[in-house]
Amino acid sequence: VLMIGAIYLFAKLSLVLPVVVVEKVGNPFAAIARSWQLTKGASLKIILIFILIGIVQIVVNVAISAMSGGSVLPDPTDPATMFGGTAFWISTGLTMVVGAVTGMYAIALLVGIHRQLAGPQGEDVSDTFS
Repeated sequence: VLMIGAIYLFAKLSLVLPVVVVEKVGNPFAAIARSWQLTKGASLKIILIFILIGIVQIVVNVAISAMSGGSVLPDPTDPATMFGGTAFWISTGLTMVVGAVTGMYAIALLVGIHRQLAGPQGEDVSDTFS
């Protein structure tokens, strides 16, 4: 029950960062309220989008692990790999790159969700008709 509540809360508060940056809301309580307002009726869709991103990230990380030696953890019984062999470091580096790329994609996705739910900003509309 707590996990479901935490996931729902994540969806409701997921647009706080875009509200602060795009709408320039400096008050954290106002940003939380605006995020809550924007996500009304869209929480399940937001949750599903982030579940899909998580699944893609897991699949890519498992594939990287399998291609680089099959294990992302060094073998503590083998002195040659105790501090991580080459495969471990390659796998770790590639996993970090995948994490950075999916993190940037998630942030861009949040901004896109914000734009979709908030509608065009005033200056966007005036630029269209000027």
